[in-house]
Amino acid sequence: MISVKKIIDLNQTTYHDQPSYPGLPRIKINRLFTLPIDIANVSELHLHTHAGTHIDAPYHFEENGETLDNIPLDRLVGEAVVIHLPKKPNEGITVEDLKKYEKQIKKDDIVIINTGWYKKSCFNNVSINQRPYLTIEA
Repeated sequence: MISVKKIIDLNQTTYHDQPSYPGLPRIKINRLFTLPIDIANVSELHLHTHAGTHIDAPYHFEENGETLDNIPLDRLVGEAVVIHLPKKPNEGITVEDLKKYEKQIKKDDIVIINTGWYKKSCFNNVSINQRPYLTIEA
């Protein structure tokens, strides 16, 4: 059982016409019913699995990988360690970078790597190819 110290929501706000991964459609949110004219507020949401804040399940990159609906939620919740690794455009996160934080990370911790790029809109004004990335070794 996890003892909750503090829950932090890492989701970014989803909005109509939100930019998406290059080549994929933008998020669309259409109002179907609106208070006080209608009985309730109801919206229609059109998005794909790579839109906004999301998780890439193993299936995203592996033909027979696990799909998101088969990943238990308790694998997505837990103690987290935030490591600060400011990075420049197209700069890799290396094993050496991660080794600096080795003593702070326990088995089964969720590791959040803060490169500072969360401040930039996910697909606006910055090429997806400029973002920092994990090297294969890391």
